[in-house]
Amino acid sequence: MKPLVIFTFFFTISSFILIGQSSSEKKFHAGFKVGMNTSQMTGDGFSGFYKFSLVAGAFANTRINEKWKFQYELIYQAKGSKKPARPDEGIYDSYKIRLNYIEVPLLFLYKIKKFELEFGPGLGVLIGSKEWDTNGPRGASNNWRTFELDAMLGLNYYVKDNFFINARTHHSVTSVVTTAVANPYGTYGGAWNIVIALTFNYQF
Repeated sequence: MKPLVIFTFFFTISSFILIGQSSSEKKFHAGFKVGMNTSQMTGDGFSGFYKFSLVAGAFANTRINEKWKFQYELIYQAKGSKKPARPDEGIYDSYKIRLNYIEVPLLFLYKIKKFELEFGPGLGVLIGSKEWDTNGPRGASNNWRTFELDAMLGLNYYVKDNFFINARTHHSVTSVVTTAVANPYGTYGGAWNIVIALTFNYQF
């Protein structure tokens, strides 16, 4: 399944770019984005945005009227959480969860001068997971859900007509685990990803 997902991801990105270049009336735009995110989970017993990941993908949007646009995206990003060791504070154990997603945000955008407010849902497909503890990599849990539904809220700032910076936060609406999960630091039931991302975006 993973090779098929990766092929579909890059094929769709290429299609977005070609469509954006061929649009003559420019009612329809396409482009690509790249940046970073930081994430944590609620319900996992840890706290703090210590987990970082690359964000990359493509988007396409169409104008509804002078103020409103609709945009859909196909992006890769990793989510999860991290409990770092702090030897100076007497904390020597550590734990990290990495969940790799291909995600499809469906967003409504409202223009306010050089800014655009964005909001909407996103559907994520889990394509891989990995966990580490103090001793290194460990077997990943089988309790992670394949699909995740997100609620997203963000803001675009246009540096130029075809270049903008996006800041976005999203929170899992559905739990990313199917059952209670046990790790070395306790047992928890539901878990929800919280992500803060910053990306640079170019549109054709």
